[in-house]
Amino acid sequence: MVILFVFSGILAALIAAVFIAPVGIDFLFDTVAASATVRARWLGAVKGEGTVSGGGIHLTLRLFSARLYAGALRPKRGAENFSLRALLDAAALSDIRIKFSYGSDEPHLTGYFCAAGEFIRILLAQLPTADVVVEPEFLPQEEFLTVAARARLNAGRTLWNLLKMRFHIKKPRRRHRYGSA
Repeated sequence: MVILFVFSGILAALIAAVFIAPVGIDFLFDTVAASATVRARWLGAVKGEGTVSGGGIHLTLRLFSARLYAGALRPKRGAENFSLRALLDAAALSDIRIKFSYGSDEPHLTGYFCAAGEFIRILLAQLPTADVVVEPEFLPQEEFLTVAARARLNAGRTLWNLLKMRFHIKKPRRRHRYGSA
């Protein structure tokens, strides 16, 4: 009986931690290294890293220092229904920081990219918790584009949003034409 009580206490603490402690997410896209990397960490115990390079996605998951999974991801059947837009809508992100660094051998192209980058910065600055930095380099040694981003994700709220989307649970709305129903 005591073991059941302790187990239920630990389970309740983990469920509360999912809603309270955010997941730290770091993203790096680099054209010089021709790779994209996403790193996530939660409570210092759970760490994940996904790398895209050479056309494949490699995922590594760790609990403390023990490796739980390491391997290439393959799409499953029925993955056509997956929508990146739906995932972004469900994500409960906060403290978003994005840094764009780019440069071209042709300074006028860097100027065009600078205008486009400023437009993107203004659009992303509309998010309440976003901080966007654009750094053009007009005379680089080689052409490059680097995007570094950092955010915090509330995993509990994101999972709840995904469940609501999956089972089509919506907030009740008032019907304006026919009174309140």
